[in-house]
Amino acid sequence: MSEVHVVIPTYNRAAVVERAVRSVLAQTLPPASVVVVDDASTDGTRAVIAGIGDSRVQYVRHRENRGGGQSRNSGLDLARTPYVAFLDSDDEWLPEHLASSVAHLNREGLDGVFSSFELDDGRRQTLSYTCAPLHPGTNIVDYILGEGGGDPRSSTMVFRRGPISEVRFDPDLRKHQDWDLAIRFSEAFTLGVKTDPSVVMHVEREDRMSARANPDATRAFLDRHLAGAQASTAARAYTVLMRRALSDGGGQSAYARYRRRAWSYVGAASPRVRAEMALVSVPPLARAALKAHELLRESRRGRGR
Repeated sequence: MSEVHVVIPTYNRAAVVERAVRSVLAQTLPPASVVVVDDASTDGTRAVIAGIGDSRVQYVRHRENRGGGQSRNSGLDLARTPYVAFLDSDDEWLPEHLASSVAHLNREGLDGVFSSFELDDGRRQTLSYTCAPLHPGTNIVDYILGEGGGDPRSSTMVFRRGPISEVRFDPDLRKHQDWDLAIRFSEAFTLGVKTDPSVVMHVEREDRMSARANPDATRAFLDRHLAGAQASTAARAYTVLMRRALSDGGGQSAYARYRRRAWSYVGAASPRVRAEMALVSVPPLARAALKAHELLRESRRGRGR
């Protein structure tokens, strides 16, 4: 009998949510239960889930939109199994994801695990993001925001039910909920990484929460967690945010704020981050570099790489 409860939060994703659910049902370690938490969608999500026709799949709907954090918590509250896993409704799992994640948890004696993943841009290219090992004693804020090489995503996370039920997602945080959870979880419990990718994240959709510029939510996250990080981590984090503010329309006020913060840490920045900070501080040069990078990616796609 399976021992995993799977939570899939969704909002107006009728076109893709079935793909996510089917990838869960196709696991080599089948789930005991799957709950799709509909955060007050206005499309045909309910009908899509009903059409799947599997008794393990439960549909729960919020009467009003409450955000991704609360949706995951609502699904978590229905868990009765030893393990709980999360999957965003526009992503999917490779068949061995649950089996390999639970095996890793038990082999390493962990309370939670996240994994590397693949990025599918919806066109001709799939890239792998390999998370670096997370060693005991590592400052996870530096691991995520600095140059530690880690990126915990909710779609890759599997937990023991007791610990995750204590920590939970922050329902008030509108962005970076997975990073915030990983940081808080690791402060109380053991969190590890499975470096082989077993999740496909689809990044072609513009309505992904993580793709939207939300300077206030980002500032709330950074204010909460950067205080305990190394100065070099702060330099890198604000430099990345400068670049994103230019590329995704985050606004001049957000860009100016990130630039001031970044330069206040320039003395602690690595040579690579310092060079990027200087480039991104000159918007015309930065935009030209971003455009050249995008053209290079398009060229590689055209050659089928």
